[in-house]
Amino acid sequence: MVQAPSSASPNIWHAIGLLIATGSLLGLSAIWAKASGSVGWPPMALLLWAMVGGAAIQTVGQVLRRRVPMPGGSALVFSVFSGILFAIPNAMAFSAVQHVGAGFVALCFAFPLMLTYALALALRLDRFNGQKLLGVLFGVAGGVVLATAKTGVDGGYSPWSLVALAVPVILAIANIYRSVYWPKGSDSMQMSIGMLVFGAATMVAVLLLFGIDFGPVAWNAESAGLLAAQSVTFAVLYDVYFRLQKLAGPVYLSQIGSVAAVTGIALAYLIFTEIPSIQQSVAAILVAIGLVLVNRAMTRQTRAAA
Repeated sequence: MVQAPSSASPNIWHAIGLLIATGSLLGLSAIWAKASGSVGWPPMALLLWAMVGGAAIQTVGQVLRRRVPMPGGSALVFSVFSGILFAIPNAMAFSAVQHVGAGFVALCFAFPLMLTYALALALRLDRFNGQKLLGVLFGVAGGVVLATAKTGVDGGYSPWSLVALAVPVILAIANIYRSVYWPKGSDSMQMSIGMLVFGAATMVAVLLLFGIDFGPVAWNAESAGLLAAQSVTFAVLYDVYFRLQKLAGPVYLSQIGSVAAVTGIALAYLIFTEIPSIQQSVAAILVAIGLVLVNRAMTRQTRAAA
């Protein structure tokens, strides 16, 4: 097992820039997923081809830079499992967003920070800190409020809320996996391409298993444009995503959810006129308090280690 390359005191402005970019793109991805139904795309089919498109764009970038190493050994195994752990929660999120709204799904992305820290603590990858634990508890409280809210897009309860809430659990597991098993000396772009390729392979199996169409109802400017937009988003998103994890580690990476939540809820209101419910607002406040507590504790630990 190899710990992901990261620094105890990473370049803070570089890390913040990557964090904002990654979180904002994650929120934008949820918006594109929400739009899939209106242009005839089965959500999971759009996810599949966006993975393929994103991997293709990144591969072209690597070719232009004359950097096209083929993964082998531990890097290949890492790519396979990363792809599976990437495809499953994204398939769940892309499906749930049609039923509970883009704002709700975006808010769910705020929880992996709490869960990643809890898992890191349980696996002794991080040290116990009372303030961090309190932050985790606030995050869990936000999750409970969100789970009990009336979360259907029509204002009624939807069991899809439970599907959406399971997404951050899998994302947290994926964060820990990538941290523990990150291949030594590997390139972040190579890891991103591998994850997208094997994520797409996983989605092929999912679509075949559930008998889902592999394409839109009709190819037109709207369906092709949405695929292009999601592909470009994925290509940029998962480049900065892996660069952020390599620079700052899994717990810091998990903060992208809070940025995605704010971006996603704002875009959901601007594009789909989704007005956050009282429960969503309360959940957002609880999550925000948890994020502040966890980040303050992390900052103090970083200063103490410097």
